Amino acid sequence: MSSVRKHTVSMSCLAPAGQFMELVGDFPDWQHPIAMSEVAPGDYQCSVALLPGVYRYKFRLNQRLWLTDPRASLIDASNPFENAVLVIGGIEWPFLFAPDRRHVALDRHGHLTVQIELPRPVESPIDLIVDAPPHGERIARFFEVASQRGVRLLRADLRWPALTHPQTRARLSFSTTVGTSFEVPRLAETDRPTTDIAAPRRAFVPAAIRRSPAPPVSRPETDRNAGASRNAGMSAGAGEGCRAPVERLSRFDEAPDWLGSAVFYSVLIDRWHRGGQSPALPWANTRTTPSGPGIFYGGDFAGLCEHLDHLVRLGVNGLVLSPVHPSPSPLRRAATNLLSVDAALGGEEGLGRLLDSAHARGLKVVVEAAVTHLSARHPLFTRLLRDQANSDYADWFQVRRFPVSERDASSYAHLSGHPECPALDLTREAPRRHVTRALNGLVKRGIDGILLHGLSEAPADLWRHLRQRLRRLNPNLLFWGQVESDNLATLAGAAGVDAVHDPRHRASLLDFFGSESIDADEFCRRVTFDEARLGPLPPSFFVQALDTLDTPRFLSAALLQARLRLALTWLFLRPGPISITYGTEQGASFLDAALAARNAWRDRPPMPGLNGDLTLTGQLIARLASIRRELRPLQDGVFAARAFAERGLWIERRCGAQIVRAYLNVGRFPIAMPLPPEGALPLLDVNVPQGVPADVLPADAARLFAAGLSLPTCADI
Repeated sequence: MSSVRKHTVSMSCLAPAGQFMELVGDFPDWQHPIAMSEVAPGDYQCSVALLPGVYRYKFRLNQRLWLTDPRASLIDASNPFENAVLVIGGIEWPFLFAPDRRHVALDRHGHLTVQIELPRPVESPIDLIVDAPPHGERIARFFEVASQRGVRLLRADLRWPALTHPQTRARLSFSTTVGTSFEVPRLAETDRPTTDIAAPRRAFVPAAIRRSPAPPVSRPETDRNAGASRNAGMSAGAGEGCRAPVERLSRFDEAPDWLGSAVFYSVLIDRWHRGGQSPALPWANTRTTPSGPGIFYGGDFAGLCEHLDHLVRLGVNGLVLSPVHPSPSPLRRAATNLLSVDAALGGEEGLGRLLDSAHARGLKVVVEAAVTHLSARHPLFTRLLRDQANSDYADWFQVRRFPVSERDASSYAHLSGHPECPALDLTREAPRRHVTRALNGLVKRGIDGILLHGLSEAPADLWRHLRQRLRRLNPNLLFWGQVESDNLATLAGAAGVDAVHDPRHRASLLDFFGSESIDADEFCRRVTFDEARLGPLPPSFFVQALDTLDTPRFLSAALLQARLRLALTWLFLRPGPISITYGTEQGASFLDAALAARNAWRDRPPMPGLNGDLTLTGQLIARLASIRRELRPLQDGVFAARAFAERGLWIERRCGAQIVRAYLNVGRFPIAMPLPPEGALPLLDVNVPQGVPADVLPADAARLFAAGLSLPTCADI
């Protein structure tokens, strides 16, 4: 079995001598800077191995000052940060394209999608030419899907079952004065990487010049004679071009069938309630104690079991648990034993009872797994510290030099910013077997999914191996990746995960609903552009959220409960899986500035008490969840959003005659209500005071309408 060949790229930057310089970008993500060496006074260099793709990057001086590469041939101006662009194994003029998962996808049904990016104006239309001997040749016209600050994203779609035939080798080219051909590998019946094809040695390789006539508007896909068109389109002396592997859909058609409509509820278990019959923990703090990294409250599996009916009333159908292994931290992402379940949580028996209770209520259970590193208190690492190079576990960790010392965190690799979490060397067989055994045990206990923490901390082939191994135990197991990256599509091809968080979507939500730094038009354009740039990926690949266990509460930024409820309305009407964090329905946030200086985990408070009644926000979540269940038939329909007025949002889900439309006023003044769809009836009013005329949309309010669906009549929340 082989993998796509990487290209080693040398990067350099000139700056004042004697400084600390880093390279930061999409390799693998912006959370992992690469230190540069000063090879001569003021000349900083480093090397990075990259797969074919389009990468955005910057230099960072002394961990503070961000520098754009002055020698870059292309600058991405689609956002105010203006990052430099590096193209490996593809085209950078007159448009951006690379044979990676962000730019091309082919599923098992023969649906081919190709995406290109135009950083500068191109006057003439661009066609995609697909040549698949002996089946012939077809053409598809590129159309614009989004634009931002002059950068345009174009796609071409073509359905051709011949592309899925085992012996088919299709070649892609473009009807411009500069073209490059790429081979589409045949679809395999396993998750094995496709066979390597010779990759280009330079970022741009000239290829056959193809000047193909545009297809008729009424026929976006046209069959042509392969031999005739090939001879007519070539110019004398043109190069043959290059061939490179093209990722397929990474078997998204084998993602769990329940993923697309999932509403997850994420719980930091220690911050939940402790079961009424659970023994007391001597080290547990009172729930009035400010939250912090070393503060335990004692929440456990039994406490969750006692409140599962609360989650059912909210309408969620998935429960996401923080890690369950023993750990010195209440978040439990630094395990002292990956092969056991923490007894303080209830141990294996407690986890089993929780799984049985959740499944009996129709709840899927996903467990976060932090397996790329261990706690510095783990017996394996303490033995390394004791025996040093003579330790049996010296090759289990990423040792940089001996002696290894906790006092000198530079002597070993560790989780970024956390020297108390030494990193495992998961390129080696022994620690890989250990991690596989740990996750194998969780799946055997009956979990429905794994949230992979630190996805970029380990080689991608590890996740592919785990996916293949664990799917034998549970063919419907979810692989969900947790990572901060602008190049999420690479995780679909390289790591083979089913879903990832979408941090850019959350950032746009905060800017619009929270800080009001952008208006409705900018919000719609930004969301559309960011989603399109991620590549031809299904909506189920992105789990969208207002906040996570790792980020500040949405309400902490939005400040107003009304804004939180409007953001929830937007979130629940979106296609694809969504996630809310424990306590969202309770208005959990951190607004007390007096505690900020001494409360390191101010947005990880203990779960408030539950008395059986849903709060106003909880009632809204339950109502939106019921609407979302009715929207399941619209999962393959059309989602649209656009602005009206300065801070008005128009949202619609449509499939044939079935429509749900919402109007949101995310502003401080009333605006006129647009006309609802013909035949639509009022469905839900959010934050609308009684007595407001039907033609007025109050400040910080929303009104929903539906047609063609059997949904309850209008309600006010």
